[in-house]
Amino acid sequence: MVTVGLDYASAEAGLRLSGDVPPPSVWSDLRLIESGALEALNEDRK
Repeated sequence: MVTVGLDYASAEAGLRLSGDVPPPSVWSDLRLIESGALEALNEDRK
């Protein structure tokens, strides 16, 4: 099994439904966090 990352469309839809629309800078930060998490989660699967 390999972890592939977030479904950004679903994440954005969920946030919009909750009334929270994050600015673009949050998405940029989220991508950086996701990149590090994916590297760690898939470390032993290379």
